[in-house]
This record gives sequence, C-alpha cells and structure tokens, in this order.
Amino acid sequence: MVTQGQWPPRSSKLKRYVRKGIPSEIRGPCWFHYSGAARKYRDNPTTYRKWVQMYLREGRQTDFADIIERDLHRTFPDNEHFQIRLKAVESTNGRTSVLRDSIDLKSPIGESFTPISATTPTSVEARQKSCVESLRRILNVFTLYYPHVGYNQSLSYIVGLLLLFLSEEQTFWMLVTIVEDLMPAGYFNLSQEYSLIDQEVLLSLLEAKMPHVHRHL
Repeated sequence: MVTQGQWPPRSSKLKRYVRKGIPSEIRGPCWFHYSGAARKYRDNPTTYRKWVQMYLREGRQTDFADIIERDLHRTFPDNEHFQIRLKAVESTNGRTSVLRDSIDLKSPIGESFTPISATTPTSVEARQKSCVESLRRILNVFTLYYPHVGYNQSLSYIVGLLLLFLSEEQTFWMLVTIVEDLMPAGYFNLSQEYSLIDQEVLLSLLEAKMPHVHRHL
C-alpha cells in the first residue's frame, strides 16, 4: 500500500483495504497520516516540546494532575506497558498502605520520540515506566493546551492506545486532531454531554434491535 515512502491518495479501494485491517507495523503511521495529525505536527514542529517545558516549569502541577495520577494505573491495567507495580509500605503506626512506584521525570522527553511497540528497553519495568511517563505528560500537557476541554477518563484510554503505535509527540497531535477535527465540537468537554447522549442512543438501539442483549444491561 505504501510505496517509496508515499501514501496513496484516499479512494474507495484504499477504504476497502483499511476496513479489512491495517497491518500493525504501519498502523500508527497510517493513522497519523490520514487523520491529518501529520500536517498539524509539520505546521507546529516545536509546539509540544514548548508545552512540556511549561508543564515542567509549573512543577508538573495542573488543575487535573491529581485526577490524572489516579487514573494512570486504571488505563489498560492488563497490558504490560501500563502496569504500575504496587508496594505495600508499613508506616510507623503499624498500618499498611499501598504506594505506587515513583517515576523520575527529570528528563522530560528523550532524544527521539519512539513508539512503545518499536522500543527494546532492557526490562519490562523500563517499558512500563516509559509508557506511563508518556501517558502522564501527554494528558497533563493537553489540559494546558486545551483548558476548556481539560481531562476526563476517556482521554487516558485514547492516549494509551495511541502510544502503543505512535511516538509520544505523534500521540499528542493525534489527540489534538481527534478533539479538533474528527469528533463533534464539545464532545470531550468537561460536561461530557455528547458522550452521554451517545450512550443513550446506543442503549435505545440495543433495546430496539437486540432486546435480548438489552435485558442484561
């Protein structure tokens, strides 16, 4: 489908191939190109890094930092890239509490933005830290870049999935493209009004078309 680094133009034939399934080795680049995210990145080659630096200057604190931190270990917990080891720590009063491993973010972004699926860290723990660090950075930076959208838990799943196929910076621009261009305006706003409407529509369709399934909801 891709010849000499050139992506074919949109066509009914291309759509047919895509619907049959995009090979995993080109899935991320394909999403990045045809979504329009690649164009946003080319037009703003230093924007993400500047916002990351702003996030660091703010002491890694955003209005949603605590909520994001809480949700990190809930994002694809069965996927090895997102598992955060838990430690049982006994305090001086004899009580036992559970703490997440701390993750060092002194180096905000590596020299290259490499997709998780293409990396070969020395250990599973290194892969986990790399992915969770990227997830944390993207979500927090996005709340600064898009304050009227902020954060809700659905964003962590979108970013987590994209990180499996795209680099950190590419994932950020894919998220921006999804919010700006691919979904209705306001879909991810704090009220989540449109996503709630979607859920009601789905339930209505299930009740009308698949009542035997709807009865079990």
